[in-house]
Amino acid sequence: MLCTVQESLIPIGYERDSSVLGAPYDFRKAPNELQDWMGDFQKLIETTHDSNNNTPVVLLCHSMGAPMSLYLLQRMTQSWKDKYVKVCTITLERSSNVALSRVTYLKFPYFCEYRL
Repeated sequence: MLCTVQESLIPIGYERDSSVLGAPYDFRKAPNELQDWMGDFQKLIETTHDSNNNTPVVLLCHSMGAPMSLYLLQRMTQSWKDKYVKVCTITLERSSNVALSRVTYLKFPYFCEYRL
């Protein structure tokens, strides 16, 4: 699914490895076990911002990447988020929607109202 999203961004001016980047991680580990990755993720956001004319980034979070991104964002200052992150959006695969539909329904307002 994310490959499809990436492919749709290229024709409208985004570039692989410049303005379209990924941040894969070991989903088997809890956020507190991924402190090195969190630091790398923060640097990736800052570097992407800086190398694209100081444009705030759009975080497209898929599946369990959403809570990982939220974990990082909750630990950053408001001024950092205002400078580096334009929006954080969440995607789920269709198969996940069935299993998580009730949870998503209950938690969705939290994500919608969460101020970056």
